[in-house]
Amino acid sequence: MLDHIENHLIFAITSDRGLCGGIHTAVVKKVKQELNRSDQRFAKVVCVGQKAEELLAKSYKSNILFTVFKIGKDNATFLEASQIFNECNYAEFIACQIFYNHSVTKGSSQVGWISIYNTDFLLTVAHIASLEEVEEETMKSYIEFSTVSLLFFAMVENTFCEHSARMIAMDAASKNVKSLNEKLSLEYNRKRQFKITSDLIDIVSGSQVITEK
Repeated sequence: MLDHIENHLIFAITSDRGLCGGIHTAVVKKVKQELNRSDQRFAKVVCVGQKAEELLAKSYKSNILFTVFKIGKDNATFLEASQIFNECNYAEFIACQIFYNHSVTKGSSQVGWISIYNTDFLLTVAHIASLEEVEEETMKSYIEFSTVSLLFFAMVENTFCEHSARMIAMDAASKNVKSLNEKLSLEYNRKRQFKITSDLIDIVSGSQVITEK
């Protein structure tokens, strides 16, 4: 987490798609924890994906800077990450955090975050400012490229975790459907057999009455 830096920028990496367990909820939960800090009441959030906006809009609508839609249908691209970076007017913020899901083991993930500092702020850091042989524009371009690369990495990693969670959720749903189908088939066969037995009893009883007459 970024301490002692008030009202920084937050990227909430989700998507427009659901049916993937608590992937999106976990990211938004971390974002809410950050916004509840006393020094982050006016922090701005870039919602990468509609799900983040849906979960934040009720209580934190004023903190949402903008929302990026049509995320999750196709694989994330570096161009998308670059456009998001340029759209958020990053220069107004000293630092930002990217909250995203990253894979822990096969089929499991957890929320991680990447801290990024403003390009102009980094250029004032002592060991970077002392690199006289490197031109300022070259260093600035490198920092911006590195920042977009980190955002792109977070988007790709989150997409991977989302697909993995969706496969697990769909597999569990398929197993539940199969189990339910077996139960319903058993119940149907029982009722069918009961109906057949009842009809046979009626037929036999009717036959006996006619024979006796």
